[in-house]
Amino acid sequence: MAKQFSYDPVQHRYFLGDEEMPSLSRIIEPLNNFVNVHPDVLAAKARAGTNIHETIRLWLDGTLDESTLAEGNQIALDLFDAWYVNRDEYGQFGKLVEYETPTYHSKLKYGTTPDIVFAEAIVEIKTRKPVPYYL
Repeated sequence: MAKQFSYDPVQHRYFLGDEEMPSLSRIIEPLNNFVNVHPDVLAAKARAGTNIHETIRLWLDGTLDESTLAEGNQIALDLFDAWYVNRDEYGQFGKLVEYETPTYHSKLKYGTTPDIVFAEAIVEIKTRKPVPYYL
């Protein structure tokens, strides 16, 4: 019998049956060096990034009340909307498949929550200067 995949959104933890799997974020953590950044700055950036991701998720759901957005979120949403509407100028993405949906790699045994999955591309939203990665 196949083990059931589950995700704990509060703790940001992925499980296959009773076994916890590392997240993709934890795996690539050594590639980031934030030792010289004050912890309060990192925490504020994390909150802002989470807030913007949630704004975009609600927009994609069609449930976002834009009249409630703070100026920074409106700017981020406007930039995302401009990209989303014209995304095929940047390459062939294909049909939107899902977004913010926890999943795992069955062979490598890690969990991840891709921001946006298209038929032909996976898009990760970042709140810094964009660096496109193409495989």
